[in-house]
Amino acid sequence: MRRVCVGIAVLLLGCLGPEGRRAAGSEPTPDRVEAIRDYLDRCAGHGWSGCVCVVWDDKPVVEHVCGLADRAAGRAPTSETLFEVASVTKVFTACAILRLVEQGRLALDDPLAKHVEGVPADKSGITLRHLLNHTSGMPRAASGGGTSPDQAVASYLRTAPAAKPGERVAYWNGGYALLAAVIERATAKSFESSVRKLILEPAGMTRSGFTGEGSLAREEQAVGYDGDRAVRRAEGHPYGAYDYGYKGMGGLVTTANDLVRFARAWWNQGVVNDASRREMIAAPRDSQGLGFGVLRTPGGPLRLVHGGDVRGFHSAFEILPEQRAAIIVLGNVEGIPAWKLQWNIQALLFGAAAPYPIPPSVTTTRDGEIKALVGTWVDERGGNALAVAPARGGLRIALAPPPAGPATREDPRPALVQAATDIVRALEARDAEAIRSLLPDGVAWARTWPRILVDKIWPDQLATFGTLGSSEVLEIAPTGPMEHRAVVLLRQQKADRWMNLNLSAAGRIHRLSFDSPVDGVGALYRPAPDGTYQTFDWNADRPAPVLRLEREANGLRALVLGDGAASRRYSRP
Repeated sequence: MRRVCVGIAVLLLGCLGPEGRRAAGSEPTPDRVEAIRDYLDRCAGHGWSGCVCVVWDDKPVVEHVCGLADRAAGRAPTSETLFEVASVTKVFTACAILRLVEQGRLALDDPLAKHVEGVPADKSGITLRHLLNHTSGMPRAASGGGTSPDQAVASYLRTAPAAKPGERVAYWNGGYALLAAVIERATAKSFESSVRKLILEPAGMTRSGFTGEGSLAREEQAVGYDGDRAVRRAEGHPYGAYDYGYKGMGGLVTTANDLVRFARAWWNQGVVNDASRREMIAAPRDSQGLGFGVLRTPGGPLRLVHGGDVRGFHSAFEILPEQRAAIIVLGNVEGIPAWKLQWNIQALLFGAAAPYPIPPSVTTTRDGEIKALVGTWVDERGGNALAVAPARGGLRIALAPPPAGPATREDPRPALVQAATDIVRALEARDAEAIRSLLPDGVAWARTWPRILVDKIWPDQLATFGTLGSSEVLEIAPTGPMEHRAVVLLRQQKADRWMNLNLSAAGRIHRLSFDSPVDGVGALYRPAPDGTYQTFDWNADRPAPVLRLEREANGLRALVLGDGAASRRYSRP
């Protein structure tokens, strides 16, 4: 649910209050604010939808909305629109624990076993602090659930530990489910009621709630989208019920304005006191504090961050206590990482260069021109054809088979499509032997590589981009006398990704990688002010190929995709 941010351990302030703030960048100038707005408009031009709020010195400097919160209703988002924030919920769980510490009901170094029953002997050393800063020693993959604290403890702690408590950081959602159980046992109330009483109400977060409660106004909720498909409303629970499979680690439904209220309450000691705030950011391990990621880049400000990713909704939340500043990014579309927007906004706020690529500008849809582009365009060098179809706000490009050759010509493509499909099935089954059977005979790496692929590389792909929904072979193109390239579209939960294969004529794997789209395959292109069509890959760190139009007196003559020697020219058949 969250992408872990990597940073440099911080030097803590002598005082967190306003009188102890260290200047780390001057107040944002109008040109910096305008740069943030321009950046967000560019993001919207390439599909992002949501709300951003930026506060500096306790005053709003940016409130920017893009896209639609509900496409069916034509309703735009506002800073009062409700979004689910997924793992940002952990910040609130951590603050609730600290409030109970302040009240003397808990202590951070209490063993977990002091507050819940059934903790196995080999986990008896796990403390509340270990759960808060992800140093419990439990592996990230240890899962669980249930409807009661006892069921949560039994299920999450049945897995063998991977390290001793306190030895190393391993981000673990289950630790926050167990903290929710601790909160329920300490308060004798539900997690939701306890967090509302301990944190939401003192912060003035009157519009916030939790998934599945049914108490939030339908017309005030954003709808989460995966492409053109609506997947859920903000309050609609992503996993069926708000039990210990999600409680404590996710499920908060809130607004940008309510998160601003929380940030103000946090630095004004309205939700936790100064001692608790110090605990949250003291001595971070691998940039992990209690509830927050704690970062300071060289010469930059102290940053307390957390992100959240769940089906249909992606968020990023940041407090900069030295500046009494906050950055809130709430989005309702799949495939666009909110944390990249957050990092770019933070850099622009301080007048620095954005660390991640900025999308190209787009202009209004040129409907008549798009209509003329629709159809099949033939590669003048004899490769795959280019299929152009209208799409929301632009056009979709995909590769199609080239025109059929002579009837007597052998066509290897059907067999290679089947080979690429078999590779995906073997990955889904984690079948290293099936992968090994698809390798060339006699290669030295056949003994170890298939197991690394199914045990490490493929799970990392799923962890980053979500579970695989479906796949489609988009391209089979020759790259040499005896070799073809296959491009497989992987429709994953968080984003569409591509598997690139080099296959022999017999369907044996010469190369396999998970990369960005090749030559714009499957990408959504939007019209740019300079007359080209441009796309943007949110998960790549290099520019995508540009589509240029060659014109003649009677209309369009050819399409050129890419630049220089790598470009390909397509004309009408």
